[in-house]
This record gives sequence, structure tokens and C-alpha cells, in this order.
Amino acid sequence: MRIINESYDVILKSDVIPLAIGGDHSITLPMLRSIAKTHGPVALVHVDAHADENDEMFGETETHGTVFRRAYEEGLIIPSKTFQIGLRGTGYTAQDFTEATD
Repeated sequence: MRIINESYDVILKSDVIPLAIGGDHSITLPMLRSIAKTHGPVALVHVDAHADENDEMFGETETHGTVFRRAYEEGLIIPSKTFQIGLRGTGYTAQDFTEATD
């Protein structure tokens, strides 16, 4: 995650708009950290079958399934301009479906 964050810090020094498609979802958090450090919180369109907003997975707080909870908690994204498209039966508990609406 540190390497991705540092790489994006360098990329964002250029006059470019980075686009990331595919890959393990855990790469998104360091990208968002770098982008927010440079530009402030951002709008987000997340296309996936899973919301990736769990508090922890496998005892870890930074995984592919916790990305958007951490991004929200850290103020990296603008909640009113964040859209998740394609979600399906993604919940582990009933709370998973209501937390993201708070």
C-alpha cells in the first residue's frame, strides 16, 4: 500500500487524471489517499458486486473488503457524490445493508 501511495504521489505531480480499472480492490485505498492529499475528497463511481465497506476482514482493517469504509472514515471521498453500481447479495450481516446509508 505504501508503494502504491508513493507512486500515485509522483503521478499526481504531472498534469494528468489517473484512471484505475481492475485489480485487487485493496489498491484503491492508497490511490484515494494520494488523490485526496493532492485534490481533497473526491466523487467516486465504484462498479462491483460487493460494497467493500466492512469494518474488518480476516482480522485486518485494510483489505479488499474494507476499502470504502476506510475512505469514508478518512474523508477521502464525498459521500453525496459516491455511487456504487452493480451491488448484489453482498452482506455478511443485516447491518451491512444499512450502514452505507448513514
